[in-house]
Amino acid sequence: MQVLHIISNKDKSGGTLAAMDLHNALLKQGYKSSVLSTDRLEGHLHGRGYRRYGGMIGHLQNILIKVENILAKPGLINFLDNFLLDSYLKNFRGVVHIHVTHVAQTSFILLNHLAKSNKVIWTLHDLWPLTANCIHPTYCKKWLSGCNNCPKLNEYPVLKWDNTPNLQQKKQAFISAHKIFFIAPSKWIKAEAKELVRNLDSSITVIKHGLDTSVFRQQKIEDIILTRAKIKIQDDEIVVFFPQARWDDAKKGKDWYSELLEKMEKANLLQKFCFIKIYGDEIEVKVRTNYFKEITLPYVTDKLTMASYYTAADVTVSISEIETFGLCIAESLACKTPVIARYANGVNELLDFSTEITAETSGELAELIISKNWKRFDYHKLYSQNFSFENWANKHIELYELPI
Repeated sequence: MQVLHIISNKDKSGGTLAAMDLHNALLKQGYKSSVLSTDRLEGHLHGRGYRRYGGMIGHLQNILIKVENILAKPGLINFLDNFLLDSYLKNFRGVVHIHVTHVAQTSFILLNHLAKSNKVIWTLHDLWPLTANCIHPTYCKKWLSGCNNCPKLNEYPVLKWDNTPNLQQKKQAFISAHKIFFIAPSKWIKAEAKELVRNLDSSITVIKHGLDTSVFRQQKIEDIILTRAKIKIQDDEIVVFFPQARWDDAKKGKDWYSELLEKMEKANLLQKFCFIKIYGDEIEVKVRTNYFKEITLPYVTDKLTMASYYTAADVTVSISEIETFGLCIAESLACKTPVIARYANGVNELLDFSTEITAETSGELAELIISKNWKRFDYHKLYSQNFSFENWANKHIELYELPI
């Protein structure tokens, strides 16, 4: 059996990184895994991707994508993705595993061609595959009965005008035609999607994301001391780490972070606190009060570096409004670093719905930080979760090899 993963660009988005991690974990298990992206085919199979950059064909593809955007039909007009497939992929037989396609507006003509006569898996890295266009519907429930009069047209990915009924109908026709096996990385995603998936003659199961537990693990005390010294943390400071990479999105908690800064500055702190976040290209230190400072570290994707940050912290904080899975939380727990969080879907599940370490307002979260509430919580059960790549890969292999 062989599996072909389909992604958009090889960017640093969570879904793309998870797809590549799974691909590499499967290869280590001896499975014939390949990844098809816009620029290349790699892994067990090797070849070109489904996009060209430059030249007449690349120019035409860009024009078709612009036409799709003008007509509010992302992924429904561009026929060149399929035309550019390597010849040996045109007759691919195995498992087609779809991940993130909306970033590059991957053509549904291509997806239909690859899915024909093959078993199709689609991981719900978000709810976009089931909505007309939005990533996370949050308050809007129209997608469950039929998208129309969309209140989220200006959210990423932006639509020029409301073509949501047509978009959702096209997606649902694709799903029904191929009887897709959906993977939800969390129980809440499955609970949200299961009725609609069942109505589309498809199925859904939960497989939580995996981590490289050889990297994300508890570190030696001397390594922790070295990391803290390197990033200018004083011995008497409580280190509060915010590991998210995006700070321009309200759903990722940028407003909550601003409110936390304000509350920490006004609080009568009895101990020194240091907030650490990842953003930009340089180290920046802001001393906000005698007992509170903020350090901004350069954005990194290197897992060893991230693991060192988790273990150097006294606590990790999640402020996202919603998470499909909560990768940063899982990474922190694997490093044996406590987590406190904004009460949110995905986050709650990894924290076993423990109200002692979650907050519904930024004020409550600030109080959890100031009171060091994580020191009074038993994290043993949360630390013992099995996030290993091997376990993750094996669960996928079981699904791949189930009869259609």
